[in-house]
Amino acid sequence: MYNLFSRDFYRFFIGIGMAVIFSVVPDVSYAFKWPVVLDVTVDLTGPGTATYTGNWTVIDIDDSLDTYAPGYTGIIHRHETSKGEVQIGSMDPSTKLHLLRPECPNSLITFSCIGKKWIEQNGESGTYTVYHDGDHNGSECIGIAATANDYSSMWNSRVYPATAATQCIGTPPVNQYCALSQDKIEFYYGSLTVKQAPGAIQSKDINVECTDAIPYTLRLRGNDKIPLDNGMHAELTTDNGTLLGETLSGQQGLNIIKLTSELKGTPNRIGPFIGSGVLFVSYP
Repeated sequence: MYNLFSRDFYRFFIGIGMAVIFSVVPDVSYAFKWPVVLDVTVDLTGPGTATYTGNWTVIDIDDSLDTYAPGYTGIIHRHETSKGEVQIGSMDPSTKLHLLRPECPNSLITFSCIGKKWIEQNGESGTYTVYHDGDHNGSECIGIAATANDYSSMWNSRVYPATAATQCIGTPPVNQYCALSQDKIEFYYGSLTVKQAPGAIQSKDINVECTDAIPYTLRLRGNDKIPLDNGMHAELTTDNGTLLGETLSGQQGLNIIKLTSELKGTPNRIGPFIGSGVLFVSYP
């Protein structure tokens, strides 16, 4: 058994200390709730069988991403058949949600309706269990999505709000992995005026160690940005502006990655600000 967070996470502290904003403008945004997988523990029970367990929570998604969706929503895994087809594996039975159109406003199933009904049925956080049974283990992916059927649909037919935080969490090849080798990094912005704050950038190097040449991604646990306590947020990118969640090419041994934090939004108060997040390695 291995946990994808046992060797590959660390917490980020953003904007600690002396930052001062000299003007205040209220920040207004609208969002709906959507469930996301937070972590994955893999128990290899046989040459082609595995049990995936972990935790999930609900997060805020911008209203601009709300759209129509099919009736089944659940925690699923990417499953490759013996014929090479990539299908949706069976849903976690304890959280599976099946909606009929009359249950949603205007008889239209949308992401926002799914999020509301998910919370009514399952709450705002919990655990899951997903079973894999196939020809081989490794290089699968666990996530939450809406589908037309609760089993054996094509993987590319699933739909979900398209953000980095809602992507499935990939499992590495068997007996291989990439892992972050630091446990903490701090970005310190110093004193800023209201004009200087949006777009302010800090960069630092992080180390990723890989046992082999493995494609991987960097993700934030349960989010696609780091919220700050002054109403702003920090967005993270890697080398050459690569967004979190996009595939990076890991080389065997030490990989040095430049991580950049950029402040976004408008502050809603003056004074010091702080925020934190957990960065982890996933797989495409």
